[in-house]
Amino acid sequence: MPSPHPLGAGRGNSVPPLARAGLLEDGESLVAAINSGTWVEGGLAAFSFEVSTASAAAPPLDLLAEVGLGWVADHLSPLSDWLDDLTGDAEQVRAFSTTWATTAQHLSVAAQELTRAVGADLVDTAGETAEAYRTFAADVATHIEAVAAWAEGISTGLQMAGTIVQVVHDLVRDTLTEVVESILSWASGQATTGGLGTPRVLVHVTAQVAAASVEIGPTVTRLLTSLRELGRLLDRLEALLRRAKALFDEVLDVNRQTSHGVTTAPQHTEPPAGSTPLGPRRLPDVSDLPHPHDGGDLGAWAGAVAARHGSLTPDEVTSLYRFTTTGHGDAGPLPGDARASSAAARVQADVDRAVSGLESLAPAAQPTVRGVDLPQHVLNGVRLGQQFPDPAYLSPATAPPVTDGGGGSARLRIDGRSGVDVSVLSHYRTGAEVLFSSSAYLEVVGRHWNPSDRCWDIDLRERS
Repeated sequence: MPSPHPLGAGRGNSVPPLARAGLLEDGESLVAAINSGTWVEGGLAAFSFEVSTASAAAPPLDLLAEVGLGWVADHLSPLSDWLDDLTGDAEQVRAFSTTWATTAQHLSVAAQELTRAVGADLVDTAGETAEAYRTFAADVATHIEAVAAWAEGISTGLQMAGTIVQVVHDLVRDTLTEVVESILSWASGQATTGGLGTPRVLVHVTAQVAAASVEIGPTVTRLLTSLRELGRLLDRLEALLRRAKALFDEVLDVNRQTSHGVTTAPQHTEPPAGSTPLGPRRLPDVSDLPHPHDGGDLGAWAGAVAARHGSLTPDEVTSLYRFTTTGHGDAGPLPGDARASSAAARVQADVDRAVSGLESLAPAAQPTVRGVDLPQHVLNGVRLGQQFPDPAYLSPATAPPVTDGGGGSARLRIDGRSGVDVSVLSHYRTGAEVLFSSSAYLEVVGRHWNPSDRCWDIDLRERS
């Protein structure tokens, strides 16, 4: 039987190749969610405030020093911290939004031009090949228009986010200005009566800051919740753009080769038995194999798992198991030990095999959590927008309890993309353990105290 025409749907399949991926519906729902503003906690009305246009300057902290109260600036937290966190480059955010809007316009024009050109070129052409080309071109144009809508959605999301961040920034700035001016006015009155002393001032400052924080704190929390939700929507849209690019590359490359007589339409069949499949694959079901945790032989188990996966090697499976079981804490000799260099080399080789193994496993975008103990000075230094790599693997889990019980002074909640669920390779098979790429970068997008669990919740998002 002849292969279906690569440009069209082929007999028995009325759906064009791009449309078969189902990207349009996913993108439409994500764009609708962004444009509607449902990600804004409490709705846009919750961020409608009257801010002072006359107090656009920074709070007059320098005046505190002039009257001998410069030390008060150290006691304005969390108002001063919020102002620092919310101070950014609004013009840059608007520029990003404009860039995405311009991209959307160019894509839309390209889709319209493709439709016009194909119609003009084939106006007097008929037959199966011409119809297949029309169908394929219409499919491509539709998806280019969809990508244009996605870009417009990103632009809208950035514009809305920039607006509410600016509104909350101005609210915090005005509130802090009012607090500082109130302190200065109160201090002036106390000085004239001889009642100005450090303890007395500190009590007044604490009361003023606490009252103001209680008043506007919920708004700051709503802002952080809103931005986290928008971030999730944008990350999903970014993943959709990556899928669209890969699909365009695949379909256009196949048809480009076909037009030169190199190949025919792709046949998506399973690889022959014994062959090595290309690209990352998910881990197969290996629950029937005797697991080392239950007394099974590690080498035999690793070999059987590798055989079922097809791309993993037994050594990679063994290294991943070792890491998820004990890490490398048992591999370090005492300083000065003559075996130190050889032990370090063994550890590095084990790490290299684990990294290589992860590259053979398909990642899955999913939220994960990890309980950790962080020194107080580290917790104090955590700031929104801060980015750091994960060279040693955080090993979070898809659901609590995590492998170490989930305790600690902080709970890291990670919105990741490159994470690989290695539960079946772990000694702790019920831990739902996830390992990220060694090149993963994580950005702090939220930080707040959780009074019920008595720990800091730190929200992280993986960045490219």
